[in-house]
Amino acid sequence: PGTAWLIALGMGAAGDSLLALRLPFVLAGLATALLVRALLLRVSGPVAADRGGVLALLLPIGQAVGVLAIPDVVLTLCFVAGAYGIAQARDE
Repeated sequence: PGTAWLIALGMGAAGDSLLALRLPFVLAGLATALLVRALLLRVSGPVAADRGGVLALLLPIGQAVGVLAIPDVVLTLCFVAGAYGIAQARDE
């Protein structure tokens, strides 16, 4: 049901178009890449963070999750958010 809710959210915000259907998933894909960068910045440093953020966008799954309206987009975002939360808890 989460995918349908995201599609409904996009359609409600941007109208009835293909862009509106994919917009929440594109934003989730972008958020995933930014969160990968933030995680690596916390764990490794700025050079690794920049490389990791770019590589997150270049991987096939990184490209697919931003374009296709599939549940893997949100699952990938939640997985990276969980890893960030673990890294944050470890540092405290």
